[in-house]
Amino acid sequence: MINDLIVLGIRIFERVHDQIELNFIYAITQCSTDTFPILLDNIPSCSTLQEACSIIETNHALDELSNILVAKIKTYFYCSSCNDTPDSLRTSTNQIFIFKLSSNNQLIAYPVVNDVDKTNDVETHCTCCNHKTKNIEMQVHKQIFFKCPSRLIVSILSFHC
Repeated sequence: MINDLIVLGIRIFERVHDQIELNFIYAITQCSTDTFPILLDNIPSCSTLQEACSIIETNHALDELSNILVAKIKTYFYCSSCNDTPDSLRTSTNQIFIFKLSSNNQLIAYPVVNDVDKTNDVETHCTCCNHKTKNIEMQVHKQIFFKCPSRLIVSILSFHC
């Protein structure tokens, strides 16, 4: 299964590379299905994965593609202060994710597009130790998928500085 996921990731960049005009939506569409009847004439050109996923999630002309890629997921996080996993540190999302293989060979989903408006308005804190978690990147404890996408976008690259 992982080999199929890696092939999909490589295939996206091959498809983008072959185009005269860079358009991630077109590349994602081509990699998601062979029989996808979509006209991209009215869809803007996208040069980043984040921009493409944002348009796919919100543009009703791309609802079929969105249904292929969107996952419904609940993520539970560790508190960075007390290392507990209270219910206050969980998120429920319905969006496109990039999947990465963790050190213990489990797939972890990361949102491609962060909902900045939603995260800036919410003042979250750990109900166990009262530590504020706003603007803190928390470690994932577990994820529960209520709807898995039929196609995964997988990150196979890791960058070390």
